[in-house]
Amino acid sequence: MRLFRRLLPAVLVAITVVASVHLEPAAAAGTGVEEFEFLAKLNELRVSRGIPPLATKGALFDLARTWAGRMEAVSNISHNPSLAAEGPPGWQRLGENVGMGYDVQGLHDAFVASPLHFKNMIDPAFDSAGVGVVHAPDGEIFVTVNFMTSGGTAPAKPTPRRVCTRNSRGRTVCRTVR
Repeated sequence: MRLFRRLLPAVLVAITVVASVHLEPAAAAGTGVEEFEFLAKLNELRVSRGIPPLATKGALFDLARTWAGRMEAVSNISHNPSLAAEGPPGWQRLGENVGMGYDVQGLHDAFVASPLHFKNMIDPAFDSAGVGVVHAPDGEIFVTVNFMTSGGTAPAKPTPRRVCTRNSRGRTVCRTVR
């Protein structure tokens, strides 16, 4: 048991280096290989653009895994409508990428090819992330990547506002912006 306790820090450091992420103990527990593959690819992309890698937050992993499980249960992807309410304490800003597919590389490439997903991936304001991957019986994977900008101890409450613009046909189009 003593040997295990002495080797555990070295193993965690090795995993951190290989995955190119900064682990917290809560994030490491029960984490799948694919979750770390997503983070490694994400941080590799960020570093290649001169953006600091994302640290991991156990609470973001838990949140992402729960949402990925809900998407798998209904066999469809959607964004978590309760993300702000369920975000970990201390967040200033949250972001989310969701997807479904059959391999990490294909989903990563799809996120990179999508302007809105890509924007989350390379946003230098985000400093932390958590990934959840859940497998469907047919092997399809459902993934949620949650991004966070850390802040004070209380979550910032986004104030929704209505923004209206005229489209090319002269019609007024309104949407809610947070």
